[in-house]
Amino acid sequence: MLQLKRIFLFIPLSILFPVVGVALLVLVFEMFKVPVPDVMFITTSYLVSSILTFVVFWWFASGLNSKPYQHAIILLICSCLISTVLSTLVMGELYLSTTFAFDTFISCVVVFVATKVGFKNKEILKNVS
Repeated sequence: MLQLKRIFLFIPLSILFPVVGVALLVLVFEMFKVPVPDVMFITTSYLVSSILTFVVFWWFASGLNSKPYQHAIILLICSCLISTVLSTLVMGELYLSTTFAFDTFISCVVVFVATKVGFKNKEILKNVS
């Protein structure tokens, strides 16, 4: 059975944590007069958003009872759809980056690893006690 309450609780976190992290990174880079399209910013923004996504999905998976990957995929799809709709409303048009496939691949890998680590820790703790 799906834990819908947990999924809907984590949808805002899965959107806001990476967005706020990258927004803070933009402010830091602007403070030091580093151009935002610079390679250094792109690299660090991928790292920051990946780490924050990992934390959210690890935390999400650590509280699941069963079917962690099914829950994670549903959460990923819902958060992607909501963030796409919100960015479309803010910008006035649908925006798909030129690196969309690369972004999607990174997100899927991070979500898969975080779910595996988060759910595995729960199984280890159950076996110990």
